[in-house]
Amino acid sequence: MASSTADRLAKLQAMRSSRRPVLYDGAKGVFLSPRLPDVGKTPSDLTEWLNLLAPKTVRQAHRDYIEVGSQIIQTNSFNGNRFRLEPHGLVSRLEELNLLAAQVAREAAGDSALVAGVLGPSGKLLSMDSVSREALVEAFAEQARALEKGGVDFFHVETMSDIDEAIAAVEAIRAVSSLPVALTMSFDSGKAEAGLRTMMGVS
Repeated sequence: MASSTADRLAKLQAMRSSRRPVLYDGAKGVFLSPRLPDVGKTPSDLTEWLNLLAPKTVRQAHRDYIEVGSQIIQTNSFNGNRFRLEPHGLVSRLEELNLLAAQVAREAAGDSALVAGVLGPSGKLLSMDSVSREALVEAFAEQARALEKGGVDFFHVETMSDIDEAIAAVEAIRAVSSLPVALTMSFDSGKAEAGLRTMMGVS
């Protein structure tokens, strides 16, 4: 019998409470990008295309991670917000793409692993007025809504460099979901005297 949402949330809480390390999966782009030509795309295209055109390929990437011990896998939705999808003509399929990302991961995970619904950066800069905060919140909310509908166990806002964008993403998720949220930033040690900071200077 498949585990319920409540069972999986209890499992997540147990992981959070434990002092034992939890094994996450790794980058999927390394494995998925070379498969894009199989569906008529180039390796530089978004791997999210594979959710639509080759879900079995995405499912296998998830299963490969689970087979080597991953306790949590991430959805193939890093670029799943409207700002990232728009240049590739995928905005009209945003909900479908994110829904499939979650459903494929959920199917691969079964009772063996938890599924993190991934939201990556928008590629827009609040500090440069290239996007409004309201538009960011709306974009992250529509992505989160589709990921939850597809069956994720929690959300992972990741690889953020702008703290204001990160907060907007969390606020967006909270507007549409009560699932737990993890947030990670991307830091660069380029200038030792400046300390560890993100591209946008967040310490």
